[in-house]
This record gives sequence, C-alpha cells and structure tokens, in this order.
Amino acid sequence: MKKTKQPKQTESEIRNAIKCYLELKGWRVLRMGAMIYGKKGIADLLCMRWGITLWIETKSKDGELSDDQKKFAYEVEQGGCLYVIARSKDFAIKCADNIEFAFCDLSGEVSDTIKPDKRMKLICNLSDKRRK
Repeated sequence: MKKTKQPKQTESEIRNAIKCYLELKGWRVLRMGAMIYGKKGIADLLCMRWGITLWIETKSKDGELSDDQKKFAYEVEQGGCLYVIARSKDFAIKCADNIEFAFCDLSGEVSDTIKPDKRMKLICNLSDKRRK
C-alpha cells in the first residue's frame, strides 16, 4: 500500500492549531506577530499560565528565523522566559506539557522538580501594610 504524502502545513495552520490546543489546556494565548506598532521580530504567540511566559514562533518545515526574530529570542531567554520555535503543533504541545519547576539547593544544583498544576499561581510577597 502506497503512503500518500501529507501536504506541508503552513505557519498559520500550525499557529492556529497550537493556539486552540493550549487554550483548551488552560493557557492564556495571545496572537502577537504582525502588529502595526509592535516590536520587530516578536514571536507569533504569547502563552501564559502558572506565572510562566512561553513565547512561540511558528515556522514551516523549511522556514528560518530572521535576524530580528533571533534577536527577540535572545532577549526573551535573557529575561528568563521560554522561547520555542515550533515547526509542528505536536512539538509545541510537547514543550508546553513538559514544563517543570526546579528547586535548587544553596549551591545552585537542582534538588527536585515538580510539574505545574491548576492550583498553582505565581505570587509576589510584598511587605506592604496596606495589603490585606
């Protein structure tokens, strides 16, 4: 039996599939690219959950990052956020589904990891007397 070739997915098809799936899993997903006043090279999707910021740039199988996209990816990673180049919906989903929090000991070595869960949220502990 001959195997038929699957047509290549476009970047917009990949992006839309990722957005739909992550939203069903509880992520807040914003479409970012191609904004009139936006930053050059900004990733296609901004995904947020559990205090995590995940930027996703969608590319077709043979698509390449522009210099502006490479610079944006570097800035995101330097800021401590996650940046993924997704050439398929499955890869992006695998990345999002396998995020873990690491706990480090005093030497900086990872002592334990946990998977995020719906009961978790990021808080900022301020010593502001007005906050109750």
